[in-house]
Amino acid sequence: MKRIVSLALVIALLLAAVPATSTALSQYGYVTGGWLRLRSGPSFDYSTVSSYYTGTAVLILGTTGNWYHVEAPDGNTGYMYASYITFSGGGTGTAYVTSANGYGVRLRSGPGTGYSILGVYSVGTAVTVLQTGTYWSKIQIGSRVGYMMNKFLTTSSGGGGTSGDTATIWSANGYGVRLRTGPGTGYAVIGVYSVGTLVTVITHGSTWDYISVGSRTGYMMNEFLHYSSSTVVTAVTLNNTTPVVGSVLSASSITPSGATVDYAWYAGTSLAATTATYTVTSGDVGQQIKLTVTGNGSYTGSATSALTSPVVAGTAVTGVTLNNDAPVVGDVLRAATLTPTGATVSYEWYVGGVLVGTGSTYTVASADLYQTVRLKVTGAGLYTGSAEVTAANLVQATGTVSGVEITNSTNASTTGVDYPNVGDTLVATPTPATATATYRWTYSDDTTTVLSTASQMVVTSGMVGRTLMITITGSGNYSGTATDTTGTVVSKTNITGLTLSTSTPKYDPDASSNLLTATVLAGSTDVSASCTFSWYRGATLVATATTANYTLTDADRGSLLTVTATASSASSYSGTLSRTTTSTVKQKLTGVEISGSSSSTAGHVVVGDTLTPSLDGGTTTANTVIATYTWTLNGASSSTLSYAVPAGDVAGDTLTLSVVGKGDYYTDAALTDTATVDAREITAVTFSSASPVAGDTLTASIVPSTASATYTWLGNGTSYSGSSITVNAADIGHTITLTVTPGAGYTGEASVLVQTTGTVIAKTFTAVFFGTFAPGETIQVSTDLPTASLDRISWSLDGSVYHVGTEKSLLLPADSAGKDLTATVYGKGNYAGSTYDIPAQAIATDVSTATTLSFIFESEEPETEEPTVTDSATPTETATETATDTATDTPTETATDTVTDTPTETATDTVTDTPTETATDSASPEVTESTTPEVTVSESPEVTTTTEVTTTPEVTYSVTFSYSPSTIAEGTVITAVPSPSDSATGIVWYLDGVALSLPTDQFDYTVTADDVAANSTLRAEVTFASSDTASASVSLGAAGE
Repeated sequence: MKRIVSLALVIALLLAAVPATSTALSQYGYVTGGWLRLRSGPSFDYSTVSSYYTGTAVLILGTTGNWYHVEAPDGNTGYMYASYITFSGGGTGTAYVTSANGYGVRLRSGPGTGYSILGVYSVGTAVTVLQTGTYWSKIQIGSRVGYMMNKFLTTSSGGGGTSGDTATIWSANGYGVRLRTGPGTGYAVIGVYSVGTLVTVITHGSTWDYISVGSRTGYMMNEFLHYSSSTVVTAVTLNNTTPVVGSVLSASSITPSGATVDYAWYAGTSLAATTATYTVTSGDVGQQIKLTVTGNGSYTGSATSALTSPVVAGTAVTGVTLNNDAPVVGDVLRAATLTPTGATVSYEWYVGGVLVGTGSTYTVASADLYQTVRLKVTGAGLYTGSAEVTAANLVQATGTVSGVEITNSTNASTTGVDYPNVGDTLVATPTPATATATYRWTYSDDTTTVLSTASQMVVTSGMVGRTLMITITGSGNYSGTATDTTGTVVSKTNITGLTLSTSTPKYDPDASSNLLTATVLAGSTDVSASCTFSWYRGATLVATATTANYTLTDADRGSLLTVTATASSASSYSGTLSRTTTSTVKQKLTGVEISGSSSSTAGHVVVGDTLTPSLDGGTTTANTVIATYTWTLNGASSSTLSYAVPAGDVAGDTLTLSVVGKGDYYTDAALTDTATVDAREITAVTFSSASPVAGDTLTASIVPSTASATYTWLGNGTSYSGSSITVNAADIGHTITLTVTPGAGYTGEASVLVQTTGTVIAKTFTAVFFGTFAPGETIQVSTDLPTASLDRISWSLDGSVYHVGTEKSLLLPADSAGKDLTATVYGKGNYAGSTYDIPAQAIATDVSTATTLSFIFESEEPETEEPTVTDSATPTETATETATDTATDTPTETATDTVTDTPTETATDTVTDTPTETATDSASPEVTESTTPEVTVSESPEVTTTTEVTTTPEVTYSVTFSYSPSTIAEGTVITAVPSPSDSATGIVWYLDGVALSLPTDQFDYTVTADDVAANSTLRAEVTFASSDTASASVSLGAAGE
């Protein structure tokens, strides 16, 4: 049983060297530090394959000691020294001192404002960044090394993020803008410069810019500066390009430095967040993430980062064990095993619940006596989650050696210990592994002859035929003795070499054979037949593979393969050897087809189709990790996974898709597929209204709505263009024909593209009389017909036309008593052909018995009119300043020689490195000046202006009645309509002079049969907020009808 455990331990040690990235996960690193060599093996002794410059992205295949096994973009594989591979970009470089107010910035002896000041450096000073932290950077200026706040460092030379930019002065009212001696309205005015003057921005602040105009320099509020293109956002990079679930992404850099931007994070094509950072979720697995930043404030333009690698869920760290579960003072503790094997983790060691270390090992101290030791490991890189282990026993002062085990580092098989061979190295490992001990190798039948006192021993020819024994005795804080023995020493020929038919295996689904063959050599002799074999996919044993030949399958894709060969005990050979492929297994892409066409014809696609590649007949999922895709149409190429067929003159042209494998996939040559582009058919044309009305908007819609087209409308001699038109009055009584002409890339049938509307109809209106119907009284017409559209009104007495004209009022003649008055209103323009007959109203013999109608339409003006333009002689100033707008970017500083790291500082000798400090003249905000704004107006204007005085018209209070129909009868609802309606506070209704007990907010009255029979008079009195009142009356009796 001990031999089986020994074998398992040795195999586990061998497999621990297999890179953890032999799983299906893909991780990319980036070259840093200049040119970096790619070597053929994990040592400086190996030859150089090639060299790659800083920023080159390499695929991490695995790790060996301090080396990464990588694949470069050109397909070369090899090893790079880990110290020069970074996973988040960035690094040292040159930066420049900057500040919003142009003052110098302090260099301190440490990363905090409590450290001493080494010097003050002016804006634009070049520095070398040695190390960057969250808030401070360690920098070097000349021979001096110190710390400076990141806020005051920029990668753009000359000081501010926009130093050297040009801008032009502007103001909304066209007046000149002041240049001041300092960044505040309390500073003296150097001069006033006209709109359009070109200036150079020396330093850009949030409120004030330090600028030069000719030979003068000074400060100007940046709201009056329009910047040139250097304030256009042009680039953004991410802090992590290989995210896993839980990664927090942010912008690593934005160009220009210091630009203010809005953020938009996309997972695939979906907007995921608009915050400055984004935490990757499980829903993002398989998606590539990008960040788009768009300038705001003084910055314009936008930029989008490169896509990340597809998000992976990461492998969870689920377990960890200690190399000693009963720690003793002086023990060097470490993680004995990690689950999964080879996981990248960080370490936290706790003693008695207190964090005591973060290294991969921890040496137990005497102060830890009788306390609990706990180790927590947390996944890093492509690993997530955490695991903990607590030692089963408290720390003790002494311990006991409980056992020892012999292993054979030359031959890891069971025969390695059962039949150690001459030349093999035997290793003794105590239990616990942390124990200190003395070692004594002897023959098992002769314990007096000491062969070695080291923990390891090489088997010699003099030991052949004998069995060996190791005896260990605890030392230091350990006591006790333990022994172990080997089998009989043999003298056989050791196997010396193990090769693979290829170290860069490729799997071809179409090939008849995909064999990977191992060959074992003893010297130059092939002894494969005398060996047994074990094959591992990553760290997993492939149980069915036990011969020298291994058949590749798609399950091997993305994994490293390891073979272990062991000489059979019955043979004349001895030893165990292992060999791992130098690259992961790559699978061949065998074919590609263009997928997603809406055409019913094979080999054709249609304008507007969104196409994707279909790989290997659909059995392989296409994504940007496994291949690059190039779509080419009319000489224009696009390297995206999906492709939208563009509109334009493309009908009949050929679209070509080219695919080249990468990552875990390969192609011997580019795979291609082609398709003929067809125009997309416009299948429907509809109108927003089946019966268009003169003056209304009529809109045509086409299917698909994204199709490009031109629109030609023809009415009664009237032509229109555009998808929406306003129907002309000339088309009343006629139809309008629309002809849609498809744009390039679109087509359609004439029966669809040519459509005719229904007959255009005129707008309609209504009208009513109001006034007292008695001889000598004036009757008026109230109508919702716009005045400009009134053609005429025909007034009739007892059916005979009395008067025709455009007047809306008529003085009833003396002989009209007892007659019926009617009127017909005629429209024109958009109302041409529309008429309205106002019902007859009887004219009484005198006023006392006459009916009074008070209905008035709310507006007798057109529904839409041209706005009235007031040409004010006094333009509104853009730079209106008020003392209440407290500034936050105030770089104001007193005349004392006090230096501050921030735009603002008080006159006292109190220094602060915080980004903002309170200005002493907070009552004088940066944006405002109480009497003299930055835009000059009254000092010496070039143009003398006269301000028009506009008087406010006096408010007229009134009340009118609204009811329908115009003839009052039982059940008629009469509504009192106050003007202005929003200031009415209450109403009292009177019937024949007696106040009714109705709510003061009830503006409606329903006429009863008694009201009509009694010929009652209804009066409404409305009270307004100004305490003014207005009233109106109407007769409810039959005589009034």
